[in-house]
Amino acid sequence: MSRFLFFLLLLVSFSSMVVADQLVPWASLDASQQRILQPFSNKWDTLTAQRQQRILKGVERWKGLSSAERKLFKKRFKRWRAFPADKRQKVRKLFKRYLAMTPKNRQEVQAKYRRFRQLPAVKRQQIRNRWNNLSPAKKRQLIEERRRR
Repeated sequence: MSRFLFFLLLLVSFSSMVVADQLVPWASLDASQQRILQPFSNKWDTLTAQRQQRILKGVERWKGLSSAERKLFKKRFKRWRAFPADKRQKVRKLFKRYLAMTPKNRQEVQAKYRRFRQLPAVKRQQIRNRWNNLSPAKKRQLIEERRRR
């Protein structure tokens, strides 16, 4: 009996993975999904299954947002799209590094960021200016010193 249950669980797990990797035709989306995804309508059927699934998850999150949250998201997304492509790539790379950190290191980064945000705007700008005026070699040196602590 336990072998049967194991096999059944394995089969269900595998079938859910297969479904997650299947393409979703535009015509099979419901009206609200199509309305939200209208910018993708022309290229939807050319997207990979994985990309379609990620986008559909985003649609579900979007549906759960309040109007104030949606407005804030749109504002942030507009600002994100205004970034040059190289800057967006750099942010993605930093975010991946952040996700790879241990939970303890993430908490430390969050605490430092909160302390930084609590500083007066003038002080934060002074710190940014000081950092931006450092040479790349000096920046690397400071980063290495902080990692060793």
